[in-house]
Amino acid sequence: MKCLSDLSELQWRILAALEEAGLENLPALAIMAADSDAAPVEWASMKGALVGLIDLDQVRVSLDASHAGKIRTLKSGAQLSAIAKRGVRPWPMSKEESLAILAEVDAELTADPQYSTGWIDILVTDEDRETCARILDRRGYEWWRRC
Repeated sequence: MKCLSDLSELQWRILAALEEAGLENLPALAIMAADSDAAPVEWASMKGALVGLIDLDQVRVSLDASHAGKIRTLKSGAQLSAIAKRGVRPWPMSKEESLAILAEVDAELTADPQYSTGWIDILVTDEDRETCARILDRRGYEWWRRC
């Protein structure tokens, strides 16, 4: 069981937002985790929070076969073949692949701030669905949006 006090406020929000569906695309997650003004969380903050959650084995990047070709870090035949076999189901990438994808997206966004991240899904790990539920039990639904 992970200690919730080790997580940042943004990490708590991300996990709480993922509690119901378990999976959300990156732009929607940035909006869901935003303060009450509804401006999406900035990429640098989101990336930092996600890297921390990936390092703690709480979330992973998830891709399906229709998105795999967008990633340079996954251009090896073996990786693309494995993703293609998975089909369109959400499937968590490994920790290393998830971090590599975020690093690549970071480079793309640096070069082009209009770069689309809508094809990137964030998936809570099976082991941490309970953590998401504990957060909601403790803090309530969207506690950060209450006035």
